[in-house]
Amino acid sequence: MYTGLRLGELLGLKWSDVDLDRAVLHVRRQFTRMCELTEPKTRTSLRRVPLATEMVSLLRSHKLRSTFSQEEDFVFAATTGGPLSHRNLQRRGFELARDRAGIDPTVTFHDLRHAFASYAAHRGVPVNVLSEVMGHTHVGITQRVYLHLYDRDRAEEAFRAAMTTSR
Repeated sequence: MYTGLRLGELLGLKWSDVDLDRAVLHVRRQFTRMCELTEPKTRTSLRRVPLATEMVSLLRSHKLRSTFSQEEDFVFAATTGGPLSHRNLQRRGFELARDRAGIDPTVTFHDLRHAFASYAAHRGVPVNVLSEVMGHTHVGITQRVYLHLYDRDRAEEAFRAAMTTSR
């Protein structure tokens, strides 16, 4: 939720892709539902993603606890050291956590990507920057999907001011 990465991109991350000192990760591959490591979805999906301080701390802690913490190891490794499968992560991880937290069962893992974008937009991240971080092929995709999130507070305040009868 704090990176905006697609599930396959997360599952394809290796420790060599994560620079904790510079607080950035590099999306270089994805792990597909067919259990293959491939190039990401699009050319623009190859990207740098800045990490918040809290995310760096969580990743540092995860790396220290992990049996698989060498540069060539997967960040989210199965007990064998290979990448976790989509199904395992969704069923045994995400869905279990979602259900225990009492979150609506229609919420999907991909909804976390939308939550990331919503949060970033609400916090004032410019649409062109968000588009790049999310790996969209064109800023228009980001605008079409998330435009309603930008400047909502300012727009609502302008609407209230315009509609005030005591001018």
